[in-house]
Amino acid sequence: MGRRAMIDGNQLLRWATEILIAAGADREEAETVADILVWCDRIDRGNQGVSRLPIFCQRLAAKGIRSPCHISFRATSKATGVVDANDGLGHFAAHYAMQQAILQA
Repeated sequence: MGRRAMIDGNQLLRWATEILIAAGADREEAETVADILVWCDRIDRGNQGVSRLPIFCQRLAAKGIRSPCHISFRATSKATGVVDANDGLGHFAAHYAMQQAILQA
């Protein structure tokens, strides 16, 4: 089994945010995604944590992920709606969709 290093969660959050920004992500989107990735590591879901950074950076560099994504929401009823993440980071889109759902509740 490989060696594991312990890193302060706040330091990891800053590091992940800066890596995403350096790869081309918008600051707000990078902060949201980094927060979710670090949370995944904190709850022992490392396969969905900061280990995903290399693939996100590759996709940002290749323009396979747009940032800023200029996300939008359209209500389809009093209780439902559609989010268009415009090829943005999925974690950011999910967070945005959750916020819209809360506002509609």
